[in-house]
Amino acid sequence: RGETGLTVVQGAALINSSGIEYDWRRVARPLPQQLLAQGLIQPGPLALGIAARADGAVLDVQGEPAERLFAMGPPLRGMWWESTAVTDVASQAKALAVRLVELQTQD
Repeated sequence: RGETGLTVVQGAALINSSGIEYDWRRVARPLPQQLLAQGLIQPGPLALGIAARADGAVLDVQGEPAERLFAMGPPLRGMWWESTAVTDVASQAKALAVRLVELQTQD
């Protein structure tokens, strides 16, 4: 730490301990698998989470925004890069709340 030199370490394995799986194509859960299979979602940038608009509207495989399917927080990591801190998620929640109110008043 604090050094600018290159350090090479040889090992037999690399363990990813960065937390949850962000590539939804590799998540072994029924909901993400079904959403992907039906083309209702697509992987996000760099295969981190899923693709969505800034207001959280999820993008399908054609890149069209869903009318009633939204995301916020870790599923949008590829879009926002950091999407787990309270301040990050709070701003996403506010944008989503505004969008949901807009939808409610349209109905």
